[in-house]
Amino acid sequence: MKRPLAILFFSLALFAARSAGAAALWCGVQNVTPLAFGVYEPGNIAGSESHATLTVSCILTLWGSVRVELDAGSHSTGGWNRHLASGSSRLAYQLYLDPARTQIFGDGTGGSNAYVRSGGLQLLSRFDVDIYGYIPPGQYVPGGTYTDTIRVRIIY
Repeated sequence: MKRPLAILFFSLALFAARSAGAAALWCGVQNVTPLAFGVYEPGNIAGSESHATLTVSCILTLWGSVRVELDAGSHSTGGWNRHLASGSSRLAYQLYLDPARTQIFGDGTGGSNAYVRSGGLQLLSRFDVDIYGYIPPGQYVPGGTYTDTIRVRIIY
């Protein structure tokens, strides 16, 4: 039985924070491609995968690092247990830094990892952060459009 579209929408509630030894004058999100899982098939033993790209731009990058963090999402059940929601129905999923799904993309706490980019002196810089999404198989949920909101924080 085909299940309707399961989509993760990134709602960018962007938090930019400058550290004491700032690595840039300013950084911000330039673009985000949607992370769309398409039709979820609970009987597919491979689960459902998707990929998104977060593009970050910085002005006057110094020698230091820029850190990109994601929160657990608006439907998390604690820790890094992310869920897509459609009404009261939940569909577990996870976001990763790598396609092998070994590093949970988060804020560096509770077993998660943040994306860190180090660089030299540049007037303008732009870099892409890959986000890999995965919905495990075997979740039989009612049909619907399942979404979540993830906040992005950039520390520079």
